[in-house]
Amino acid sequence: MALHNIRRCLNCNWKTHKRFWGDKQICPICETASVFSESNHGGLSLEQMHSVKEKILTNMRAIEREKTSG
Repeated sequence: MALHNIRRCLNCNWKTHKRFWGDKQICPICETASVFSESNHGGLSLEQMHSVKEKILTNMRAIEREKTSG
């Protein structure tokens, strides 16, 4: 039986190592409670994860500002 060490968030669609999720079902990239799929390959490195997370959160904040400004 294979170990599934990579999780793909079905909200933001990014793949990260399972250890970054901790014991929760909160995606370390989009920071939302998420449903996920698991696999054995293709996860982001820690440096890549931080870079992507910064871009996604910046975009999410811009979308929220746009929604509230009308």
